[in-house]
Amino acid sequence: MTGGKNWTRIMKEIGLILAFLTITAMSFGQHLDYKIHRPNDYHRLGTDLKNIDTLSLWNYQLDSPYVTRFQDSVKPIGHISFWRTKPISNDPGLYVQARAPAIDFEIFDIKDSSYCYKSSWRTIVASSCVPPDVGGDVFVIGKFIFLNRSACVNCGSYGTPNIDYCRPTINFIFSRFSGNDISTLAGIVRQLPIKSGRR
Repeated sequence: MTGGKNWTRIMKEIGLILAFLTITAMSFGQHLDYKIHRPNDYHRLGTDLKNIDTLSLWNYQLDSPYVTRFQDSVKPIGHISFWRTKPISNDPGLYVQARAPAIDFEIFDIKDSSYCYKSSWRTIVASSCVPPDVGGDVFVIGKFIFLNRSACVNCGSYGTPNIDYCRPTINFIFSRFSGNDISTLAGIVRQLPIKSGRR
């Protein structure tokens, strides 16, 4: 009988320990939560996330509050633009002027994740562009979702190969967050390793 009681006590203690570890891991994960959500990888083919551009050539602009052009009931709480300040050289047979890679994100609360993922998918399906200029990117940082709703973005080099200038750089920028201060947009912006500017 004593052995049974001891076993029950041990199992309860193990359960408490596991519960504590689970809660701790969940809490820690909330601070360090960072991921790229890609509903379908077909539009990312050819993008090498290791090809990070020179960060000093990139600026950002944050607007919060922000009024979106979309009439949906779910509204963003902000908007952030990333762009390369120095244009890249293009094939003169395709473009007369050099192009500067850029990508924008509307910022939503994490509670609107279902809406954001659906919106991302609609953007990808509706796009008439080819990789890497297909939009619909989603980044999750802490309590925020960064959603691109442009069917076509200006990210490719249009050379051979067609280099993606945006995703590797933006992915690197977002992945550098320490997790200690990503509960607010101000905390996230303070950790951006690039300069603020105006487009």
